[in-house]
Amino acid sequence: SSLINELDCAEAHPAYMKLGHHFARAGNFDEAETCFTEGNQHVKAINMYIEAGIWDKADMLARKYLLEDELDIFSRRIANYLEGLGHLKRAEQILISNHAIDMVVSMYTKNRLFDSISLISVKSAAAFVSETNKVIAELLEKEGNYKAASKHF
Repeated sequence: SSLINELDCAEAHPAYMKLGHHFARAGNFDEAETCFTEGNQHVKAINMYIEAGIWDKADMLARKYLLEDELDIFSRRIANYLEGLGHLKRAEQILISNHAIDMVVSMYTKNRLFDSISLISVKSAAAFVSETNKVIAELLEKEGNYKAASKHF
């Protein structure tokens, strides 16, 4: 890596990319991250961590290097991916940290985990609790599940 530091930026970027890919394939993610970020390929480093299932590092790099609108898109994408894997709590954490409560409610509604929605609502905001419970109760009532609906009115 010291030889690369002596090259100018245009010459160094391809070398950083090759080294980054090498380190990632070898499972040396810290070195790969360094190479990708030195090569101005932050998204490659983020995606490397996503593919390796190292969500916290991917989230940390995303917060450090992505613009706000890019971070919002990233958070929603990674949360959808985690939801698909069944990692709902981790998806919830990412969405809440990016103030995407609506996505959390949608995810839990789709998975019919209404009690989890109520817990999120309580944590998020008191006004949101009544609105969320109303939506849940109406959905359950339409389905004819009056007993469950009554818990949310």
